[in-house]
Amino acid sequence: MKKFLFAIILGIFPAMPMLATAAEPVAEQPDSSISITPYQFQYFLTQALVSRLPVRDEVADQVLMNPNILIGLILENGDTSPYGMNEIKAESVGEGTERAVVWVFPEPSEPPIALYVAFIPEGEKYRCYMLEKSVAGALLGDGSEGLWVIGSMVDRDHSNFGFTTRPASPAAFVEDVIQRTGPESSPDAAIHFPK
Repeated sequence: MKKFLFAIILGIFPAMPMLATAAEPVAEQPDSSISITPYQFQYFLTQALVSRLPVRDEVADQVLMNPNILIGLILENGDTSPYGMNEIKAESVGEGTERAVVWVFPEPSEPPIALYVAFIPEGEKYRCYMLEKSVAGALLGDGSEGLWVIGSMVDRDHSNFGFTTRPASPAAFVEDVIQRTGPESSPDAAIHFPK
């Protein structure tokens, strides 16, 4: 497992300076460490991690069921995580080859931070889907019961699969994602983040 995690570190952390080209700048510390924002953690690091994990693999299952591993990798790299140890909960949804894992984050305070990031098997890899706090939801009230957005990141491409109400549970979120992202569906909108 240590060799596998070392490979993930090599795959993710050399690319972290490129996060500065993402939607918000990375805050550089005097000692050249990086202070990662919730947006960068949820939209870039989770996607970079999951793109390296094979479906139906025991080590991958351990990594997905323990968000502290990613937080630990950030801290071991000398960088600052927006989340503390044990602040993100992992929940398994479904069984067998269709089993998904959902990371439950603290209640987001602003759009487009996610409440849920679901890792759903698609072929031999996982794909990340987020339940994003939406601007529309924030305008309609406190945002907790308003509209949310289902989004997804693949490489540097973000897709939007439409508005939804807040799901009752991580399992309800996975069910909503599966219904919206079937083989004949397409995103409502998409954006590419240039390098």
